[in-house]
Amino acid sequence: MKNVVASMLSEAEHGTVAACVAEAERDTSAEIAIVLADHSSDYGRASTAGAMSLSLFAAALLALILGWDSMWLFLLLFALLYPGARFLLGRFPGLKRLYITDAELDEEVLEAATVAFYEHGLSLTRERNAVLVYVSAFERRVRIVADTGMAAKEKQATWDSVASELAETMRQGRASQGLCAAVRRLGGLAAAHYPPRPDDLDELQNVIIGSPKTNEF
Repeated sequence: MKNVVASMLSEAEHGTVAACVAEAERDTSAEIAIVLADHSSDYGRASTAGAMSLSLFAAALLALILGWDSMWLFLLLFALLYPGARFLLGRFPGLKRLYITDAELDEEVLEAATVAFYEHGLSLTRERNAVLVYVSAFERRVRIVADTGMAAKEKQATWDSVASELAETMRQGRASQGLCAAVRRLGGLAAAHYPPRPDDLDELQNVIIGSPKTNEF
């Protein structure tokens, strides 16, 4: 899969978003981090299902054209076509989405966001007040994950609202503007509950670009 995230933000926009995070954190002891991922899962089941359906269809069509009525010849065609179908799904991941349900997309993004939260150390802040903005390009979804301290201060509907607004802005092709708007809103919420501390330190990297470790996509 092409690096979608790399084309989502220019180098200048990346710097702008990082500056927005730094500015928001000046008014609070809480930490805000952004993770931009190409995808949240390799969706192996969808790859298998898609490759099987495509190769079965192509094998049946070829057998009909060639006039082959042998089941063994049909199975041979299927076996020969399957690797190509699998490669095609990997080369054009939009085809793979046809075999993935919305519920599966939601589940994988939530799981990947939770893993990223712990993987990047957001659970290690002194006051347990870090907030992760997780954007997954392939799934076109956004998740906000708040640590226990912040989560206790705001309802889940608040985080979902921020995520929804950001997702809509990104669909319009305004990634940097949307990210900065989300960060400013989160910074305002954090400042209300966690004002700056005299000994406050920037404990986390502001913008992280990468994808989960997967075997194939």
